[in-house]
Amino acid sequence: MSMEPSDRRQIEGLLSKVRGEWQGAHAIRGVPGGGMVVLSNGLQVTIGLEAGSHAGAGGAGDLRLWLGVSRSDRLPTFAEIQALIALVFSASQCGAANPLSISTAGHLPNLVLCSSRLRHDPRAA
Repeated sequence: MSMEPSDRRQIEGLLSKVRGEWQGAHAIRGVPGGGMVVLSNGLQVTIGLEAGSHAGAGGAGDLRLWLGVSRSDRLPTFAEIQALIALVFSASQCGAANPLSISTAGHLPNLVLCSSRLRHDPRAA
């Protein structure tokens, strides 16, 4: 999937916004952050951050990044998911100790969910 520059900017902006909202809310109340955009090809991309363990690893203070990709009329293709994972999770993946979990939901047949732990980066905005 070739990604339109405007779609890339939307996703990068959403990721930055969600991280900033989560950091502000977490410092106060532990409230998770999240948001959604619709890309030019009709894919709905949802990004969320939340504290908690991931895939049975980590502790309650760990940060998990969630990516949901859906479309009303079909399941997202492998190429679409691959391109979005590369964009959203590339900075967060640190080898086998930090796995990426991918699943689908029976009650939402056109949705693919991905999640991963993030390493804390004090320089992140």
